Amino acid sequence: MAVEIEIDAPFASPAFVLAATKHAHALAERARSEDRGRFYIPQRASEPETCDLGDEQAVLELIKAVDVRDELIIRGLSRLIAANHLVSYAVFFEESAVTGYISLEAALECLRQDLENTTGSSASLKDVFQIIRETFPTGESFAEVLQTDYENRIMMIHPNSRFGEYWAPPVHADEAYELLDSLVHLYRYILLGEVWDPFGDFVNPESAENSPE
Repeated sequence: MAVEIEIDAPFASPAFVLAATKHAHALAERARSEDRGRFYIPQRASEPETCDLGDEQAVLELIKAVDVRDELIIRGLSRLIAANHLVSYAVFFEESAVTGYISLEAALECLRQDLENTTGSSASLKDVFQIIRETFPTGESFAEVLQTDYENRIMMIHPNSRFGEYWAPPVHADEAYELLDSLVHLYRYILLGEVWDPFGDFVNPESAENSPE
């Protein structure tokens, strides 16, 4: 239902904006109290999960590994955090997936740049996936999943791409959920050098090489 209000102030002036804001708040409060059955409030698809961050030293090491001057890594991590918040709401599921795919692109670009700095020559996304195959215990399947995620990113972000036109991209819900787990593994590798082992704990390649048999 449309509501007409009169504001005795020049349009877009500070007084106009203040009065309009007060009217909007009053109308929203009235809708909540008098007509809650039809007033839309996003509902959680599930309660957010909590996890053990580890001991204090482990948390401090993770925080110290984040270079706040690195805009690429901050962009990627901030989008990962946002995607985890959005996925709790069913109505924002697509937004969560898109946000997660932005984080994925940032992670892959971090790895690509690091590879170029290490080798001193240009590197492509194909080279990044090859490094993942050679580094992680389940590298072949992990790289395949990430490649699928990257293709899903194209379909989710671009309404018309080389994969076709879609009003609803053919991306399965479980793929979007699993993407968030994959991103955690990628960023722990980028920041801490930890390699994800699905059959055990995270492994730091350097400490593993120096540990006694």
